[in-house]
Amino acid sequence: MGFKAATTKPKSVNWKRYIDGVEIKPSMYVGKNGKSVIGGSVDGEVILDKDGNAIPFGQIRHTSIAHQK
Repeated sequence: MGFKAATTKPKSVNWKRYIDGVEIKPSMYVGKNGKSVIGGSVDGEVILDKDGNAIPFGQIRHTSIAHQK
């Protein structure tokens, strides 16, 4: 039997993004052309641009960021 020691590295900080108090969750979106994008969703709805394409998660404009442990 093996033994794995606990890591000594602290866990990374988890930052949550919010739009008007509602959390933006990262989600995988596969578009009409078959391309997949890590986008965001709010209340189960994927955030899309005016052309109906998913906006990449890093490019979504948000109103606040909160630190979560």
